[in-house]
Amino acid sequence: MIEEKFFKTFRVPAFGLKAYKLNKDNKAENVSAIELPPEVTRTDSKIDTQRLLQQKFGESIINFVNTITDKMPDADLTLLYNNLGTLTTSKKNFNLRNIVFGGSTTGEYSAPKNEIQVQESDYFVTLPHELFHMASSYYRENDKTKYTGFVQFGKGKATLAEGINEGYTQLLTERYFGINEINVYPYEKVVAGNLEVIVGKEKMESLYMNANLNGLVQELKQYADVTAIRQFFTDVDFLSAHLDDVILLPKEKSMITSKMTNVNQFLTGSYMKKINIDFNGAEFDNKRYSGKLATFLAAMVWGIKTTQREYLSESSEKIVKNAYESLLIKKLAEKDEERTQG
Repeated sequence: MIEEKFFKTFRVPAFGLKAYKLNKDNKAENVSAIELPPEVTRTDSKIDTQRLLQQKFGESIINFVNTITDKMPDADLTLLYNNLGTLTTSKKNFNLRNIVFGGSTTGEYSAPKNEIQVQESDYFVTLPHELFHMASSYYRENDKTKYTGFVQFGKGKATLAEGINEGYTQLLTERYFGINEINVYPYEKVVAGNLEVIVGKEKMESLYMNANLNGLVQELKQYADVTAIRQFFTDVDFLSAHLDDVILLPKEKSMITSKMTNVNQFLTGSYMKKINIDFNGAEFDNKRYSGKLATFLAAMVWGIKTTQREYLSESSEKIVKNAYESLLIKKLAEKDEERTQG
C-alpha cells in the first residue's frame, strides 16, 4: 500500500471570494490559444554589477545572478541577461492590501516595468522567487503580452498554468537557494515537482527559463491528449485559487476534492505511460515498474488540511487501477488495429 502524502497549508484565507468566481474558474481554458514564445535575441551578455549593487537588496541580486549563471546552462539565460540591464527593485509594504483583499503577498514582479517590489522584512525569502520570475519573463510591447515561465498574460488571452508556474518558481527557489518554505505555494510546488519527474529536470528547467509553456504542452502530449492537459492546468489553477476559500457550500467543497482527484489521475496516468515508453520494448520488469510507480505516488499529495477544512483525493489504489485499465484498453485497441492492418 502506498503511503499517501497529507500536509497542512497555512496561507492566509482569501475572504470574500464569491460562488460565481469559483464556478467561473471551474471552466477549462483553451490550450490551443497558447502561443509559441517569441524568438528572443540576447541583447547583452555583460552584467553591470555596479548598477545592480545600487539597487535595493543589490548584494542579494548579485548572489542570485552568480548562482544561476553557475548552475544553469548559458543557453537558458537569455531572458535573465536581457532583463538585468533595466531591472529595478524596491521595498513595499503589502500589509494593507493583504487585509483588504485577503491575501498573503510579500512580493511581486511587474514584467512591463521590469520591477520587483518586496516586503523588506521577508526579502530573503521572497526576493529569489521574484528574481526567478524576472529571469523567465519576456514582455511584448506591441500587444502587451507577458510570457513568464509557464504562464502567458495578455488582453483577450486566457491565463493558463499560473498554479504550475508559481509552484515551479518556488521549487527552483528552494532547490538553488535552500529556502525551505512549506507555506509558499505548498500544493502547487509538490504538483510541479511531480510534473518535473514526468518531463525531466533539465528539460523542465529549460522550458521554464525560456518562458515556453507551449513546449511544456508538447512534452506532455507524449502521455496525454490536449483535452486532458488543458483540464490538468485548469484544475491546478482552480485549486491554487480556492483551497483557502472560507465559505463553501457542500457542492463547492466537492468541486475541490474532485479537482484534487483529477490532478492525481492526470499525474498517475501520465507517469505510467512514461514508464511504458521508457521500457521501449524491453522485457517487462514488474518489480522495477512497481517500485518506480510506488516512489512516484508517495511523492504526490493525497490530502490537504487548510486553515478552514480538510480535503482528500480519491485513493491511490483506485486511481492506479483506473489508469491501468485505461492503458490496457489502449493496448488492446492498438493490437486490434495491427491485426486489421495486417
